[in-house]
Amino acid sequence: MRSHCAIGLGAVLAASAAGGCDRAPPRPEEIPETTVSAAADVPAPARAEALPAPVAEHQQDTVRAQWSVSPSPVLVVGRGDGPGQDLLGVIGAVRLGDGTLVVADNGSRELRFFDGAGRLRSRSGGEGSGPGEFRTLQALIRLPGDSLAAYDMGLRRLSIFAPDGRFIRSAPVQGDAGAPLPVAGFGDGTLLVRESGTYSPGSTTAGLRRDSIGFARYDTRGNRLAALGRFPGSEIYVDARDGRFSVTVVPFARATVATAGGEQFFVATNERREVRGFTAAGGRAVVAREAEPLLRVTEQDLAAAVQRLAGNGGAGQRTVEQRLANVPRSRTHPAYRRLNLDPLGYLWATLAQRPGARNGRWSVFDAAGTRVQQITGPAITPLEVGRDYVVGLQTTDDGVEEVVVHSITRPDPR
Repeated sequence: MRSHCAIGLGAVLAASAAGGCDRAPPRPEEIPETTVSAAADVPAPARAEALPAPVAEHQQDTVRAQWSVSPSPVLVVGRGDGPGQDLLGVIGAVRLGDGTLVVADNGSRELRFFDGAGRLRSRSGGEGSGPGEFRTLQALIRLPGDSLAAYDMGLRRLSIFAPDGRFIRSAPVQGDAGAPLPVAGFGDGTLLVRESGTYSPGSTTAGLRRDSIGFARYDTRGNRLAALGRFPGSEIYVDARDGRFSVTVVPFARATVATAGGEQFFVATNERREVRGFTAAGGRAVVAREAEPLLRVTEQDLAAAVQRLAGNGGAGQRTVEQRLANVPRSRTHPAYRRLNLDPLGYLWATLAQRPGARNGRWSVFDAAGTRVQQITGPAITPLEVGRDYVVGLQTTDDGVEEVVVHSITRPDPR
């Protein structure tokens, strides 16, 4: 198992339109909250549910030496005034085998390549519709051999780059899905792609919804190889009237997060602390569960969510408060913000934290679904977990984005 995924923070997002509209995902930590959402939970794929799967119900951590993530980063990109340090809209970052850090920056529509000291080495891409350019950069996935797959949501196009940043080829992503988004890679170089729908006034029912999303397997030439099943999307609140509609993602909404690696993919629908694993063909492989309850949402949590969305407050905060006045409130935080697979076959589930938390928390599971570690570390959005490092995204109090690399210590990695 290996690779990484894009996953989510509880936040409020809104969109309105007089006609149909695709919901393109924003920042990486909000990606799961851009899926189409339904009034009732949607079951996992029928063929997967019909297959027996071992269930690892956590009771007590396996006894082994404690792993740790360094409190301070060993590398920071985005701090200072040097070339390439002005990051805005980072949607992914990976570390290559030679230590090169590749950052996908949607603000500049670029892939930026930094050396092991954090110095800019080269840039690829740029804004445009030509070969190797991007209009809306929304995914970065490291492929076998350290080639890179970058996805343009605006052009619905997948571009492949060499490890040194050279553009190789691009291809349109096929299929009828309204908003396909690659989220991770399988071991053979194929991609796990999330397929969301679109909204239009005539097809959208008002109220609290959680419609389904699909996952499918694609190759790097954009061909849809196989459907892998449907799962619940994100909770949203739809206000439809007079031929118009608006969509609001519920603060701290349940949203499905996923990742893939080797010949498996993993999904957490976030009703409880549970991750389900499937084979690359869609069959059920393993279920990992934790007994701890979900974190309760407090009034302080809601106030922080409103303030975060409104920015500096004032009229913006009043607008947000008015918009949320009729939206049902979540009683609990989602279980997990993100799922990542490391090269040793361990699944890292980033636990939801309260707004402003100064630490991040991970539950780590082995291939059998047994929880083997609980780790407290820096408050980052993990973008990639390696054998001895984690690449993450953090935002300073001044709103500056930084990509950081922290070291992982594993006295007993078996």
